[in-house]
Amino acid sequence: DEQSDDPRAGAFPFEPFNDEEIGPVHVSARYGQWQQYLWLLPGPLLLLLFVFIKKKRVLLLPLLLLMLSSQSVDLIDEKLHRDSSRALSAYQQENFPQAEDLFRSLLRQMPNVPEWRFNLALSLLKQEKVGEAVYQTRVAQLYQPHRAEYRKLLDYIGRNYGVDTDLYPPPPIHPDSFFLVLILTMNFAAFVGVFYLFYRKNVLFITGALLLVLAFVSAVGMGYTILEGSREIAVITSNTEEQCRVKTIPRESSSDAFVLKNGETVRVIGRVDSFVYISNSLGRKGWAEESSLRVVEIEGR
Repeated sequence: DEQSDDPRAGAFPFEPFNDEEIGPVHVSARYGQWQQYLWLLPGPLLLLLFVFIKKKRVLLLPLLLLMLSSQSVDLIDEKLHRDSSRALSAYQQENFPQAEDLFRSLLRQMPNVPEWRFNLALSLLKQEKVGEAVYQTRVAQLYQPHRAEYRKLLDYIGRNYGVDTDLYPPPPIHPDSFFLVLILTMNFAAFVGVFYLFYRKNVLFITGALLLVLAFVSAVGMGYTILEGSREIAVITSNTEEQCRVKTIPRESSSDAFVLKNGETVRVIGRVDSFVYISNSLGRKGWAEESSLRVVEIEGR
């Protein structure tokens, strides 16, 4: 049944987020700042000090460590709320071009609101702008990789439009989460070690050992998520035609290696002049014009 393959056939299974569900998200990168690694030192240094002087003292973990998990909060002002309501109203009235313009305007003012990106993606998909819809959803996923709605929309587009939208999805846990656990466990293990120096209890030794194992696991997890998130991903968003012709060499006159549809997710391997060397989900490689794709990256850091 050909009609069943039409994404517009039947009920559209997605609704835009309303104003109560919308808020800015800050994606930090504390693991990339060397100063943050100084938080690994208080506990081990204190343990080293007590190894030499063995002075009894009640020790408390500095509460400042908890600051590592705190994030600054932006508020969406009243004007943006009004504009967001207008955009939602335009979408509900099926005026999708106006909804697209309004959501784009909102994101220019506050790019770190993933729910607006999701709403924009729905508006774009309703206009058959598949490439841009996938791009906006993948960027929203960078801000909130755990959000099921983004994954479901990408799966829906992949099934109905025959494109691979899920190449190298972002890790569900941010490296900073592992980094926080690493800092806490390292310091707790050191403080437990201080108590063990004086009381020599097996339970303290076992607790300290378990904390060190957890610290090691956190370090491995942090390294893995950093590696997974370091891949440069792009989405085919060709504005001139529905397909992108991938060349055998970085020259416009060269022969086509293969063709990709709008919305296809690819990995960026390198660049030469105005061409990008890419690899698709099947491992096929070739050169695409830079103007035919958009790199998925955080815009509101």
